[in-house]
Amino acid sequence: WEEGELKDKLIQTIANHMKKNYLTWNKDSVSDDVIFEHLRIFSDGQINLNSQDNELRSANQLVKRKKYTNNSQKHKNYRKNR
Repeated sequence: WEEGELKDKLIQTIANHMKKNYLTWNKDSVSDDVIFEHLRIFSDGQINLNSQDNELRSANQLVKRKKYTNNSQKHKNYRKNR
């Protein structure tokens, strides 16, 4: 890819996707620096976001946690209202 805004946006999108996957498969949060370092390693040093002022999306923006409901309470209400 040629240097420029499109390439920069693609790299940022890839980094956000990496962070989202990390958060999906691990219960721990992850710092942006970890993602930046992994990108640097995977690209053999061609992508280095550590030297720039980059910030990825927050964990809340990337991964929406499911809210668990009390199914037994729903079932009781359903039966009561029948």
